Amino acid sequence: MAGVLVGFCDGCPGNEFARVEVLLIVHHLIVNYQWSEMVPDEPITRDPLPYPAMGLPIKLHPRKLGY
Repeated sequence: MAGVLVGFCDGCPGNEFARVEVLLIVHHLIVNYQWSEMVPDEPITRDPLPYPAMGLPIKLHPRKLGY
């Protein structure tokens, strides 16, 4: 079935488009903003996997790019 576009399968062109869109947004946030934790000593909950107890709230500050 190579080359056949089937909805809701591996052949869906929107699947790849959505993946690239998410990667672009994450790249933009990492390159253009400085991240800092709002709660530096936030506890880790383990139920059943470890995760931040308060959801890891962050502050984003624009970076000053020097070029």
